[in-house]
Amino acid sequence: MFKEALEIYRRLAQDNPQAYEPYIAKTLNGLAVAYFESRRFKDAEAAHLEVLDIYRRLVQANPKEYEPSLAGTLLNLAILYNDIHRYAEAETKYKEAVEIRRRLAKSNPQANEVFLAQALDNMASMYARTGRFAEAKTMYDEALEIRRRLAKVNPRAYEPELVLTLYNLALTNSQTQQFVEAEALHKEALEIRRRLAKENPQAYEPEVAQSLGGLGILYAVTNRFNESEMMFKEEHEIYRRLAKDNPIVYEPELANSLHNLGYVYSDNNRFTEAEAMYKEALGIRRKLAQSNPQAFEPVLASSLNNLGSLYDKSQRYAEADSMYQEALDIYRRLAQAYPRFFKNGLINTIGVKSFCAIKMKQYVKAEELAREILSIDSTQHSAYTALAPALLFQGKYSAAESLYRQYKAELKDDFLKDLEDFAAAGAIPKKRRSDVEKIKKMLSE
Repeated sequence: MFKEALEIYRRLAQDNPQAYEPYIAKTLNGLAVAYFESRRFKDAEAAHLEVLDIYRRLVQANPKEYEPSLAGTLLNLAILYNDIHRYAEAETKYKEAVEIRRRLAKSNPQANEVFLAQALDNMASMYARTGRFAEAKTMYDEALEIRRRLAKVNPRAYEPELVLTLYNLALTNSQTQQFVEAEALHKEALEIRRRLAKENPQAYEPEVAQSLGGLGILYAVTNRFNESEMMFKEEHEIYRRLAKDNPIVYEPELANSLHNLGYVYSDNNRFTEAEAMYKEALGIRRKLAQSNPQAFEPVLASSLNNLGSLYDKSQRYAEADSMYQEALDIYRRLAQAYPRFFKNGLINTIGVKSFCAIKMKQYVKAEELAREILSIDSTQHSAYTALAPALLFQGKYSAAESLYRQYKAELKDDFLKDLEDFAAAGAIPKKRRSDVEKIKKMLSE
């Protein structure tokens, strides 16, 4: 439909560009959004860039009429670049969009402040995503101040945007360990969302669940496990109900909520309950990955690693190894296609599998896995926490001692803790125990 309309407008614009170029821009914008939603990023970028070129030209002739559209196009391009990890280009476009919105809001705040807040919120999300939390907080604070003021005048229109900024700022504060501030923001967002959900449960119950999940994670990170469990249980009840009526939309969220509960149970050594949660989440993600591997294979690998970690903690090493291996197969495939995005997941999975191999007394396999990490990235010195004991337990004392000495300053605490863990797992061969004591003594000197 867009393409057919575009063809007509292009033909009309040949004779009368002044009249029809704005229609070309609007139609291209719709087409770009359709491409973006269907993950056709190159096509989306090309369409947005043509729209941008048209609006820059139109702004020169009539800035009052077309500057809002120019700012909107810049924002769309910035969102696209952010989504495909082209952050430098995203930042440039965000900054220009914010600059225009600020100028427009200064001359006509009633019409333009809402759009300034939107641009600030989006730019802040990019800064948070790239670990620039101080800059993210500055943007969110400004957006929050605007949205509080708008919501005070017209709560029905602006409270939904207000809670979004409250939630995002809470996540940013959590990232910088400002937990008291984060909790207050999460609670305020949850209170508003509960009120909105009473009037319109279909629209706002998912947002209530989102806030419950955010609070649950905060409580888990700060070791307030009873409160965390309460939040995650309510989150889970909502998503289970929603997924029953609309599985396509809400099964991914149901799996996330199951994972959250499993994490709390696992961290409190409630292994039976944790296993049930993780297994159900894994079952959902397997099904989702079959129908859409590109979207769901990464979270499937995450589920496999979580269940593997649980089995590891409960000394069910063969089952743990099986989970890690399946996750590793996925990450190998993903990292081959998209090394930039999945290298860390691949390295982490090889790492946990190498430790599991040591606990299963498969020392040669552990050595191979640790060396594979170093072949992928030689700066990953944590690989030596597996490589050194794998060599030591094979009786290659000199090679192991050399690594322990070389990385003692950097990894001493990890080396000592791991040796204790291997002893508790019964992974140290009897004839190597004296060698282990010598290494521990050297590390403790």
